[in-house]
Amino acid sequence: MRELDKKIIVTLTKTQGIIKMPFSFWAKKLGISEKKLLQRIKYWKKNGLVRRFGVVLAHQKIGLRFNTLVAWLVPEEKRKIFIEEAVRTAQISHCYLRKSYPNWPYNFYTMIHASSKKQGLKIIQVISQRCLLKEYLVLPTKKELKKTKLNLAKIFAYEMCPSPKESF
Repeated sequence: MRELDKKIIVTLTKTQGIIKMPFSFWAKKLGISEKKLLQRIKYWKKNGLVRRFGVVLAHQKIGLRFNTLVAWLVPEEKRKIFIEEAVRTAQISHCYLRKSYPNWPYNFYTMIHASSKKQGLKIIQVISQRCLLKEYLVLPTKKELKKTKLNLAKIFAYEMCPSPKESF
């Protein structure tokens, strides 16, 4: 990745206040034209590097007090319907397929947010019934220990970090 691109990404991902003309502000901060900045962003959006620009809310503060990870055992023949259900369920913010193990058979993980435990468990029950799944674990958040966006400035600065082409 080019140095300018890294600088743009770091600048765009830093927490900002409310800015009247954000792209103009960022371009000036970077020492480039607003046109050039927008060209880079459009290129990244087109190629999937940037998904969206938006507001990040503290979900607990807007009433979503029950947050739980659910580990699901989803057999191969039910994966398609499960993924479709997860995608269409508004209360699911994350859905991951991961490797299972002999002593840990769960292969799908969803993060569910609801206003109450009762509502959250009902959402899980509905998904379970619609997908004909009986094996899952509800793992409610006990305490949030860390929640932050990636600090890309530190990641880019860390020289020992392998390039994206390398594997760990």
